[in-house]
Amino acid sequence: MSAVVCHACSSSNVIPDAVVNDHDQVSWRPLSVTVTRAKPEAAEFLGIAGTRDTMTVPLHARVCGACGAVDLYAADAAALWSAYQG
Repeated sequence: MSAVVCHACSSSNVIPDAVVNDHDQVSWRPLSVTVTRAKPEAAEFLGIAGTRDTMTVPLHARVCGACGAVDLYAADAAALWSAYQG
């Protein structure tokens, strides 16, 4: 695996897989990104048939320990792209 380099300052002091959280008054949860599926999938939830017309994956971050720059990326970009393209 090649070293991750900061896009802002070229430092190699990068935390490669940080989780970005959101919170409300009672809980913390990881941030995610959602796309609309090109072809909705059949789904069943609690015995009720329907369709899933979106796909959501978690966001992760690379954090530079030298300058503090943060790059966000989707945890499963290939699956997200596939759902978007259909």
